[in-house]
This record gives sequence, C-alpha cells and structure tokens, in this order.
Amino acid sequence: MAFTIFKRFRKQHDRTVAQRGRSAQGLGAGRLRRSRNWVPAVAFALVLAVIGGVFIWRSFANPLDTAGQNSSTSTDFNQDGKTTLADMSRLLSVYGSQDKLTDLNGDGKVDSADLSILLSRFTAAQASGQSSIAPQTDDKSAASEQPVATPAPTPPPTKPATPPPAAVDTTPPPAQEIANELECPNQTDPTISLDLQYQAVQCMNAAARRFHGLTASKQDNQLMQSALAKAQDVANCEFSHTACGRDVTYWFIQKGFKGKCYAENLGQNQKTVRQVFIQWMESPPHRADILNPIYVGLGVGVTPSSRGLIWVQHFGGCY
Repeated sequence: MAFTIFKRFRKQHDRTVAQRGRSAQGLGAGRLRRSRNWVPAVAFALVLAVIGGVFIWRSFANPLDTAGQNSSTSTDFNQDGKTTLADMSRLLSVYGSQDKLTDLNGDGKVDSADLSILLSRFTAAQASGQSSIAPQTDDKSAASEQPVATPAPTPPPTKPATPPPAAVDTTPPPAQEIANELECPNQTDPTISLDLQYQAVQCMNAAARRFHGLTASKQDNQLMQSALAKAQDVANCEFSHTACGRDVTYWFIQKGFKGKCYAENLGQNQKTVRQVFIQWMESPPHRADILNPIYVGLGVGVTPSSRGLIWVQHFGGCY
C-alpha cells in the first residue's frame, strides 16, 4: 500500500517537473523572439540612409542654377541673341507638348515649370536693359566707310502736296470682352457653314483685342492656309500641337509664312464659335496668344472629324 502511494506521488512529481521545464522553454523562446525585434528597425534605417545618399549624390552630380534649370539651357529659341516676347510666344504655342527645344528643365514635357524658367530669364533681361522686342535697323557701318560725294545744289523749296489723311479705325470698342451675337453674328449657331465660322472667330478675336485697346488682327492668307492644314492633321491623327508627328512650326513654314513670331491655339468638339472662344479666353496660355500685341496676323481653320469639330487659330507677327 505504501509502495503504491509512493509510486503515484513520484509520477505526479515527475509530471510537475516536466511541465515546469516546458514552461521555462516556452518563456525562453518568447524572450528570444522579443529580443530580435530590433532587426527590422535597423534594416529600415539602413535603407533610408542609402536612399538619402543617392539623392545627395545626384544633387551634386547635376547642379542647377537658381531658377531650377540647367544653367546651359538657352531660352533664346529664335536665336536673335535675346530672351524676348517672341521666345515666350514660342513656348506658349507648344505648351503641354513634348517639344524638346522649349523643354527647359528636361522633364519631357513643356509645362508651368518651363514657363517659370523662361519668365525668370525674361525678367532678368528686362532688368539688364534689354528690350522685349529687339529693334531692327539697317546696317550703316559699310556706308559710313565710303567717301562722301559732293552734294548737288539744293533746289528751291516747293510747297509739298498735302498727303491724304491716313485711315483711322473709328470702330468703338465693344462693351465687353466676349462679343455678343449682335456684334459678331453666327457665333451661337452650330449649323452655319465653315466660312461663316471663320468670320465669327475672327470677329470675336478682334472684339476682344479692341476691348483691351489693341489693334485687331488682320486675316493673313498664309496663316489661313496653315491653320486649315493643321486642323486636318489634328482630325486625321491626334489632338496635339505635334499632330501626325509634325512640329508646330511645320505648316507655318510650308505655307510660306514670313514672320518671326507665331503661336497656335487648338480646340476640339466645341459645338459653336462662342463656346470654343470662351474656353480659349478662360485658359491663360490661349488668352495670352489672343491678346498678344505682336500678333497682328490671324488665320483660322475649322474642320469636322470623328471627335467633333476641330478648331485652330494661327497667330503671326514680327514681319
């Protein structure tokens, strides 16, 4: 009897010791797992240190000037020796495209960052005394080196004939920036012919300029042809200033435009002249083209497409 009780006590004791051993082992594993929690934190810190080192190295490898662009990038797009309004017009005409010439910060797209760079260069040029539009004069240096001929006797003065009076635009400025139907007919009619749409766009353009005290742009035959050709490119390919893979200058040159300043506005799927013109005026780059004082020539192209009407304005100046 005593031996049986002793055996039971011994078995119970052995089980208790075994359970305590397992508990101790489990506690040790838990401590071991908790003791390794520092490993992810150290790895994350090392990754951040590597990324920071790469950014610091790139900043020293590609230094930028204070405007944020490569200091060697030129904003003199027309190569007249100065950063002028013509260069600004060139950038605005390809705004939103991938034009490499005007992509000043090299990010693959002409956007507000490139416009900011150009404006900083333009402001610096103004502060240094450069004119916004380079004046053109004939070359007097060769003539000044030639011997001066003896002048002929001066004839007696005669009374000059009275020249005819110069033509003056007496058209009063419109009462608002966007002309109404009475001032520019057919602007709200989606069924009018293409010729009447041309006339309505030109009328609204002229009214907006006169409202701001500017001379109304005149129809230019070369710009009319280039605008229509560009509208057909946009209809056949894609809605882009480089439609069909052609640079924005392509049709200006092909149609014989002789000016040095030019710009382009596009529109797509607007139903009426008034709708597309209001959208142009509400967009700062397009509005700047319409109200730019150097653009005295205008061409309009409108053509139907599978995506609705395609609208094109071609501006020209610096003849």
